[in-house]
Amino acid sequence: MSKKLVLAIIVILTIAVISTVIVSIYKKQKIISPVQNTKIHTSQSDSFSSLKFKEYLDPSGYKFQYPEELFVATKEATDKNVYSSLDISSAKKTGNLLITIKNSDLQTIDSWLKTNNITADPAKVKKLNLADLDAYQFSTDGKIKTVALDQGALISIVVNPKQDKDFWEKVNQKLISSFAFIAPKTSNGQENITTSENNDDIILEEEVVE
Repeated sequence: MSKKLVLAIIVILTIAVISTVIVSIYKKQKIISPVQNTKIHTSQSDSFSSLKFKEYLDPSGYKFQYPEELFVATKEATDKNVYSSLDISSAKKTGNLLITIKNSDLQTIDSWLKTNNITADPAKVKKLNLADLDAYQFSTDGKIKTVALDQGALISIVVNPKQDKDFWEKVNQKLISSFAFIAPKTSNGQENITTSENNDDIILEEEVVE
């Protein structure tokens, strides 16, 4: 056997061994990667569901639940038609959520969409319920906006998630699913109770553990 033939055989064997090793490493990476991604997703979901929640009761007559790590601040409105304005923020996450309730002469939420040149296209605008009200939710300028109309009051919930979209979407879902109307307080700080079934005291915040 000539030296050239021996050398050719050695080169071929070397290439075959290297190719086998590379293919083996590539297959191993493909198998491992999805498992790692799944674990990360599950961890994020579990992290939110394990949070403790508080219940906020607004004097104007509504309540909702939110993670206790967030801060709820009352905003001073310059618009005289606004009678409730809240800013919900986090010390750990970017972004915030705004709730605004203001007087409105509109009769239906569809009228609001028309006035603001928004087409109720199911592909772009989602219809849902806010308490017992019909509401619409859509995205605009990177924000998620939910609007509803209740007897002359326009309710607006705007989420500005910034870099923490997944977190704030979950906060928004929790807030909307727990949103409910309550008896508003009168000017002297007492509840406007109309039936004997509502004799429980109202507190501003109540811890809810899930």
